[in-house]
Amino acid sequence: MPTFVIVDEAHSLAPKGDCSTFKARCRDVLREIATSGRKVGIYLILVSSRPDKLDPLVASEVGNLALLQFGNRQALEAVASLCGIGDDVKSNFDKVLRFPKGLALLLGEWTDNESIFLVSAMRRTLESALYLDPEYWASPPA
Repeated sequence: MPTFVIVDEAHSLAPKGDCSTFKARCRDVLREIATSGRKVGIYLILVSSRPDKLDPLVASEVGNLALLQFGNRQALEAVASLCGIGDDVKSNFDKVLRFPKGLALLLGEWTDNESIFLVSAMRRTLESALYLDPEYWASPPA
C-alpha cells in the first residue's frame, strides 16, 4: 500500500547548510525517503513557505510542484533555480506573485511536463486545521 509522508515546514527539518545534529539527522532521513522511497511505495510531500531554504538534494528529487502565492520575485527565482524550472514556466511568475489564497500553479509529472495548470481549491478545514469534515476524509481499506 502506498504511504505518504507529509512534512510541513520542510525547510526546518531539511535545511540547507550547517544545522544542529537533530536537524541533520532529520535531513538525512528525508534525503533517503526522497531518493529511494518511491521504490518501496513511500512518497514524500514537502510543504514549505521558504523553499529557498530547503536542502538542495531533497529539492532535486521533487517530481511535482504546487506554487502558491509568493511574497517576492527573488524567492520565486531561487525556487526556480533549485527545482530546475525552465523559462517557459517563468513567464507565469508575475501571475504567481499576485495569486489570491487557494490558487496554485501546478508543475511536474502530474501535468505531463507539457502543460501548466492554474487550480483553485476550496478550503476543507476550519482555521488552524484542527478539524476535517469526515465527508472529505479518506478511509483506509478494511
